[in-house]
Amino acid sequence: MLSDVVTSIFGALNKGSFRYIVLRNYEKYPFEIGNDIDILLHADDSIAAIKASKEVFKAHSYDFERLPITVNGFLLKGSGGNGEALVIHFQYWVSLEYTYLHCSLPGLSHKIFAQDVTPVHRVQNDCAFYIGSDVDRFALLLRQWLFKRKTCYREEVLNLQHSYGVNEFLQASGIKLPIEKSAFESDRLVKRFLRKIAKKRWGHSPFWHRYFKAFLMVIRFKKRSLFAPVIYITGPDGAGKTSVSSILSSRFSEQGVKVKHVYSVKRNLIRHLVFTIRRRLSGRKDNKFSANPASRRFRFIMTEDITDRNDGSIFWKMRKFMTLCISILDVFINFIPVQFFRYKYDVVIVETSPYDIFIKYHMPEFNYLEEVFSPLFPKASFGLLLKAKPQIIANRKNELTPVEIEHYYHRLNVLLQRANCSTSFYTVRTDIDMQETESEIQRILDQRC
Repeated sequence: MLSDVVTSIFGALNKGSFRYIVLRNYEKYPFEIGNDIDILLHADDSIAAIKASKEVFKAHSYDFERLPITVNGFLLKGSGGNGEALVIHFQYWVSLEYTYLHCSLPGLSHKIFAQDVTPVHRVQNDCAFYIGSDVDRFALLLRQWLFKRKTCYREEVLNLQHSYGVNEFLQASGIKLPIEKSAFESDRLVKRFLRKIAKKRWGHSPFWHRYFKAFLMVIRFKKRSLFAPVIYITGPDGAGKTSVSSILSSRFSEQGVKVKHVYSVKRNLIRHLVFTIRRRLSGRKDNKFSANPASRRFRFIMTEDITDRNDGSIFWKMRKFMTLCISILDVFINFIPVQFFRYKYDVVIVETSPYDIFIKYHMPEFNYLEEVFSPLFPKASFGLLLKAKPQIIANRKNELTPVEIEHYYHRLNVLLQRANCSTSFYTVRTDIDMQETESEIQRILDQRC
């Protein structure tokens, strides 16, 4: 039943400690919903709120639809098999006019954010949710009356004026009481009330501060709407990155999502230029895959191969340092085309995450470079950390030993913490049945996309 869905939605929002209030039309929840649910939500809670709502709809066998995001909020719609539907309108701010400047300039208005209202816990018919305080509701309903002219808004405003908190607040605002029903016949008078109330209630913080916050929200919205999400895949050689990339691409393609697959973000101009110079100098005598180090000439320029282990010389570490510096520069250069791919496609999959450059090919620890540059790398929307038992990976990739694979995972955990992105990476087991691996990937996609 729809009432169960509504109760569960609010239960999920309360459990997640989301900062929100229901704005209006909640008097008969959860049995009478009306057309939709209007919620004022803290902008930082938006992604988690979408995830929580999606899980509730899925648990009740409702089809989930996320309608286009607007500058100040978004819409979620759940549709049941019996024809029932629930639309939730999450807003980041409410606009109010309280100065003559706001009234005279189109598009300019005072911003009220979720943290500016006082949430009050309300329980009715076993449905628990938060609403604004009496003063907050009085002002917001007065505003809504100017838009919708619903009798119920007017009646509730008239009733609220007699509550102790509102009565005291209105007197402090210089409003003559009681407000008569006839006052609602004049828009000019209602707007004058609203300006006085809004200025008294929310006009204390600096004017520029609210508009700067709203501007940052607009920038984040434009970034999300213009640029597609990026997914990093990381793991040692032999962990199954190519297979997982193929699974991801197939899942997205099945849903009509345009996917761009990028093997690495460090194979760019500088790296290829170095390799070209190396081939010119070495001719055909250079064999970087040879087990004999003497066959691999001009390794002082740049070498990236899985057999290049520490030979105990300081020259080896100097060579690795130069290789890492070039790779770091290449990562930043190669994110230029990645940004273009994010604009052109719906999702970009990077098969080898940029953090691998600090570990792969037996790279020693250069702590200073890791601490400085790993947090500067562009963050992925989320990442997949492929894990398998070291012996299984060693069997797949006999150039590596189980100890080296364990060391890789240890180093990677440290790097993700230094980059402040460890919580956005999800572990995927690749030493289990392929169907189980696919199920894990699908669960993560359902959670994040």
